[in-house]
Amino acid sequence: MTGMGALLVIILALCGAGLFLPLALDERRTPALVAWLGALASAVLLCFSGASLFAGVAFHATLWRIPSLATLTLSLDRLSALFLFVSGLVLLPGSIFAGGGLDSYRQHYSLRGFSVPYFALFATLVLIPLSADAVSFLMLWELMSILIYLLVSYEHEVEEHTRSGYCWRSARRVRSS
Repeated sequence: MTGMGALLVIILALCGAGLFLPLALDERRTPALVAWLGALASAVLLCFSGASLFAGVAFHATLWRIPSLATLTLSLDRLSALFLFVSGLVLLPGSIFAGGGLDSYRQHYSLRGFSVPYFALFATLVLIPLSADAVSFLMLWELMSILIYLLVSYEHEVEEHTRSGYCWRSARRVRSS
């Protein structure tokens, strides 16, 4: 495995840790976990994309072949490296901010219900610009859409947020009025 491949594996392993550790740890530790793992994964993402963007290091990996459909591949060029670098710049303070703001939700919502889709979304945001074929791009794009919906609807007891992520209760109110 090349150095770039190892960096990508570290990013995805940190996202995987963010998916499963909140399920095993005490919920009070979830905000710190989101902040630390998200910031660390963002820093590694900045190194990964920066190596390609500024040093011209290429990355290409063939995942597996789906017969009569496509060969799923990941590839990093300068344009996708630029998107990943900007994503890393946004996700770094975003992870710290999200971790800091989760404490206020502990009494009303499950913090695991935020951290699991958050880290899954983080992984899809990394993998979408790396998709070098239409099948993996479309699958990851749909997964990203579902995860964004779940995160937008996370604070479902607040009326403004309920309308943002289409909710059954708000649809029922609209039909009855």
